[in-house]
Amino acid sequence: MTSNKSITLLKDVEPFKSGWRVQVKLLHSWKQQTSYGGPSLELILADETRVKIHCSCKKL
Repeated sequence: MTSNKSITLLKDVEPFKSGWRVQVKLLHSWKQQTSYGGPSLELILADETRVKIHCSCKKL
């Protein structure tokens, strides 16, 4: 798989821009149920420099 768009490290990701291309490893995942947010899938991801990020995917 080749592309002209480069991979962005997690330390360089900013919240007010979209269209990032990141390459990460899934470290941990779990399903969570909250009374205020409903069901979600929680993920801990890490890039090649071992920077970690927590992601929450809400079920619609």
